[in-house]
Amino acid sequence: MIDKSILGKIKKGDKITIVKMNWFGFPCALQLTVQKVYFKDYAQHRDCLWLQGKQYRKRTLKAWRVEPNEKYRIYRGWINLKELPKKTIKGINGVTIEISEIETCNYEQLKDRCPENGIIQGNF
Repeated sequence: MIDKSILGKIKKGDKITIVKMNWFGFPCALQLTVQKVYFKDYAQHRDCLWLQGKQYRKRTLKAWRVEPNEKYRIYRGWINLKELPKKTIKGINGVTIEISEIETCNYEQLKDRCPENGIIQGNF
């Protein structure tokens, strides 16, 4: 379950970073200027955390959700994850391709790439 005390910790205009795994198992960091934070049901999930705001360098107001069964961290301010190690493949006609050495990422690898200070809330 997501702790509902987060409603008092994030205010309109705050800059936050949400770190979690995407559906394909890769870490992602969403940098967001918050407009609204609320809890609302989504599909079969009760009490999903919804964060409404503008993404870094974007103008459109959107909403993102964190489901109760997801592992996530929310940081105060905008942070960047440490880069995944990459390897380069030389292609045909001088095309260079960079791919990650890690096929998928687990939460221990994600924890290694995240800073430990500035956490507002999280469960990994």
